[in-house]
Amino acid sequence: MELLKTYPGSNFVVDARNGFEDEQEDVEWGFFVLLPAMANTDCKHVVFILNEVTEIEDEMDMWTKEFLKYFTAKRVESYEDAVKFGFEVSK
Repeated sequence: MELLKTYPGSNFVVDARNGFEDEQEDVEWGFFVLLPAMANTDCKHVVFILNEVTEIEDEMDMWTKEFLKYFTAKRVESYEDAVKFGFEVSK
């Protein structure tokens, strides 16, 4: 959050290539604390870095759906693609 406030116009990048823990408490915090707080910044775009085939697809669908309530969201396969997307949307 502090970085989004410090660097106006930033995108939020989630690197999920190695998966992540998806505990119910974390989901609730993300949905009801993190995302509403992020929506109060000028961040407009979220990028998820994922492997081509991922065993966390259902979880990522859930998170993507929730992020789409506040932001545009795109899935990419590499950090370089995330940066490229950032340049495209900032034009």
